[in-house]
Amino acid sequence: MNTYKGKRILVLGLGVSGGGIGAARFLASRGAEVTISDAKTKKELKQSIRKLHRYPRISYIFGGYPSRFQEFDMAIINPAIDLRSRMIKKIATARIPVESEIGLFLKHCEGKIIAITGTKGKGTTATLVYRMLKQAKKDVFLGGNIGVSLLDQLPHIKKSTFVVLEVSSFQLDLLRLGKMRPQFFVSALTNIYPDHLDRYDSFLRYKKSKLSLFGYRAHAKIDGRNMRSVLPRWVDEGRIHIRGEHNKKNIALALAISKKIHIQRVHVQKAIYGFRGLPHRLEYVGRKKEVAFYDDSYSTTPDSTIAALKSFDQKIILIAGGMSKKSSFAAFAREAGKRTNNIILFGKSRNEIARAFKKKNNIIKTKTLEDAFKRAITFAKEGDIVLFSPACASFDQFQNARERGEAFKKFVRGK
Repeated sequence: MNTYKGKRILVLGLGVSGGGIGAARFLASRGAEVTISDAKTKKELKQSIRKLHRYPRISYIFGGYPSRFQEFDMAIINPAIDLRSRMIKKIATARIPVESEIGLFLKHCEGKIIAITGTKGKGTTATLVYRMLKQAKKDVFLGGNIGVSLLDQLPHIKKSTFVVLEVSSFQLDLLRLGKMRPQFFVSALTNIYPDHLDRYDSFLRYKKSKLSLFGYRAHAKIDGRNMRSVLPRWVDEGRIHIRGEHNKKNIALALAISKKIHIQRVHVQKAIYGFRGLPHRLEYVGRKKEVAFYDDSYSTTPDSTIAALKSFDQKIILIAGGMSKKSSFAAFAREAGKRTNNIILFGKSRNEIARAFKKKNNIIKTKTLEDAFKRAITFAKEGDIVLFSPACASFDQFQNARERGEAFKKFVRGK
């Protein structure tokens, strides 16, 4: 039964990574009267709007939001919207049902869902599990917070299909707001570190958001917080292409999930040995004048940058900075002080980060990432490693961490 036909549905936040687009397309194709509202301008959203050209009846509100929410039968909320905002309070006052892209998907998906959350490592773990299932010739899809909306794939997902979802804290918050009660085949947590404290009033609230995944029914629940980085003997560590103890823990969690879903060892091994990591996660970019460059743009917290620093046996040149998420840089400063020859800080929070260091003689501050890269080049000698691991969000100078990582790679390659 089509429950959306003729309904007036507001999509709050179109975005550029697929969620708002997927929801709008899904609803419009089922006869809903869709209105998309976004704080960005039409020009900024040009690429996203183009993907909806087949649905000319979709209406848009650019640069703001509706004055009367009571006119709508439902609101679809983008995870990028702060649930503490005045707009969300107005929706609550209007008493209209709220939903999210991931909520729509879970409501209509018949497949076996493996949901993975955590502060860091969830994308790597989800991709490893997806690759293991692919090696075993299983019917499987990968999506969620990893940047792909799976609503378009619903017709192809059967009861026997596996769906691996990377789930963010913001998406989990929206499931609770929409009073969703999904059931998962497997739910798993990688770790919890302080993050998004610009969106949560405290670390405790953020932690509760992550742990809410385990509040839903699942055939198996796996908590990776105490997962050891020691891998079984049948995994040849010399054939693993991703660096760091944190990635060993990601592999260990993926192995634990593979046992629950009964994937044979031979398929698991092939998936692990063939995996070379995800873009912008300690990604080896290349060499320039015998200096090695690594892009770790997705490290947006001090804890994730600490993990990146610990992945190298030698002292390195570190580029960090951007926009702080109200994080503490004390532990980061102690670790970076021990493991670097030079630290180049850039962006909005460069002064805040610099204040965390007791010794500042090897710290350089610049405005932009390009300036930071140029300074790093002047320090680098043959055999050195330049690591770009920001420990901050990207929004002061870039649209997202992906765009920031691509910019760094262009600097390395001289483009």
